[in-house]
Amino acid sequence: MRYAVIIEQGETSYGAYVPDLPGCVAVAETKDEVMSLIKDAIEFHLEDIKQEGQTVPVPSSFTEYIEVAACLARSAFPLAAGVDSPILRLNERLARNVIMVSITLTSPMK
Repeated sequence: MRYAVIIEQGETSYGAYVPDLPGCVAVAETKDEVMSLIKDAIEFHLEDIKQEGQTVPVPSSFTEYIEVAACLARSAFPLAAGVDSPILRLNERLARNVIMVSITLTSPMK
């Protein structure tokens, strides 16, 4: 199975979560560490789902990248020029810090 994983870079650590597996998360100091931990977390999460007799969720999330011009900063939008908005700051931070990957589990979970 192949699940999409969202990795976010914070100021001092990396966080990861799996959109198709609510509650499946990992945090670590490095990207490599968080990748290893989220893979383990997915396997444990799926194992728990099976042990509880529930159906393993079929991966349905996916990632796409959209290319935008580098000039699309706050000042590129006339209405936003000079505006210090929490939403604009959040969008700028997310654009810099979000890495999307997918992990393929090699052993089938039934």
